[in-house]
Amino acid sequence: MNWAVAVWPTSTSHRFSPPIRLVGVPFVGDPLWSPQRCFPNRPKRSGPVTINRRRAERPDDHIGVWLVLYNLPLTAQRAPVLNREKFFRAFMSPIARAAPNAITLGEKKLKISMLSAVALVFVTCSAPAGAQTGDLKVRFQYGGDSIPDQSAINATADAAYCGKQDLKDEALIVNPDNQGIKNVILAVYTGRGGSKLDPVEPPKNELVLANKSCRFEPHVVIAQAGDTLRITNPDPIGHNANVGFFENDAINPLVPPGGEVSVELKSPERGMVPVTCNIHPWMKATLVVLDHPYAGVTDENGEVVIKGIPVGTHVFRANHENNRIGKVTVDGKEQEWRAGRFEVEIEPGMNELSVVLPAEMFSN
Repeated sequence: MNWAVAVWPTSTSHRFSPPIRLVGVPFVGDPLWSPQRCFPNRPKRSGPVTINRRRAERPDDHIGVWLVLYNLPLTAQRAPVLNREKFFRAFMSPIARAAPNAITLGEKKLKISMLSAVALVFVTCSAPAGAQTGDLKVRFQYGGDSIPDQSAINATADAAYCGKQDLKDEALIVNPDNQGIKNVILAVYTGRGGSKLDPVEPPKNELVLANKSCRFEPHVVIAQAGDTLRITNPDPIGHNANVGFFENDAINPLVPPGGEVSVELKSPERGMVPVTCNIHPWMKATLVVLDHPYAGVTDENGEVVIKGIPVGTHVFRANHENNRIGKVTVDGKEQEWRAGRFEVEIEPGMNELSVVLPAEMFSN
């Protein structure tokens, strides 16, 4: 449990500069504690943190907030640093004498009910492991009247083997039964203007991208920085894997039949990383490397489920290799997603969205 103490006038027209601080108790703005730690989904602000008192007092919330209103002496504005003893002697003792039942001291709380022009806020912030989470299920559907067919690929290289694999163009795969779109990538966006998440220890998984039957399997790989990517080749012919990293060192290894190459994904990537085979130019895949685990890719029904997302409002980004996602219809309402980004308030339990992507998006 972390304590943060801040004192400031309730009027935004004037503020203590610097604010009063208790020695030994981290203050808002200190490296040891910040509003983003307790409220990771709120935008950073200058000055006092705005807190929704009613939300914070919900029984199922992991944040406890008490507002302390008290008329501080004018001299307090000139005393930026106070130790605990001086603070309680100067401010708490007069309150205790005036209203002895107004103060409740305990291991986790200090509650005072007074009226004043100065607010003292005590914020308790639980560890990330105890925070509530929710799941997000999104179904992406093709908005056209007719379902596009996957065109056949003419295997011009190693035709004796690749020509027998019934290869199809995987740039756009739409389920003819329910119009679900496969391989739409969905993730919490943590770039500029995105969500602020608590650090998540990388699981250091070992992921496999196979050169199998003259195509990459799977077509989309989602990883977290710290994972290892194994590029394998179970085919009887040679392949290469040209991985166009932006943040990690770009690689283009030749993978002989039965061979493999391991790549440590040291850094998150700012976008989708293309993977191609120069020997067989129709072979394409996408690699996503994030700094968190909150991501997924749609299945053959156009559905993706992301589990364990911290409760709160988050910015998500949806991507498809065919084109950038912009105009969409969400639960029957038209929206404009700038660069595929949109906000969702994650509540405990399952959260669901239905998204229709217009056919025009895939016509370019």
